[in-house]
Amino acid sequence: MTDTHLMIILLAVLLLTAIIAAYLLGRYRKRMDLMASELDELKRNLNIFNDGAQGIGRRLVEAEKQLKMVASDQAQLKQQGGTQSYTDAANMVAQGLTVDEIVDRCDLSRAEVELMILLSDRGN
Repeated sequence: MTDTHLMIILLAVLLLTAIIAAYLLGRYRKRMDLMASELDELKRNLNIFNDGAQGIGRRLVEAEKQLKMVASDQAQLKQQGGTQSYTDAANMVAQGLTVDEIVDRCDLSRAEVELMILLSDRGN
């Protein structure tokens, strides 16, 4: 083989290598573009989820505030209800009802009603 033949073969190999490299580069660019597109889609989805999570967080904080207000209102009602039971029982003691009648009508124990009677004028 002559030098010319070797140069032609070498040139053909280099040309083939360049074509294969260009083809592979094109494939990798397409893959990179696809990956960039998928990354953008993931970023959009993440922003949507983040916005939703923040909205849920705000709603959760508001629900917690409302729950605390309801618990506070319930405690006040319970306290007022307990005071009302004593007021009602005191009125019944003043009316002269028996211990059993007062216990049946109020949410108080027998000992509490007996103490109220002892402390009232009726107990003397």
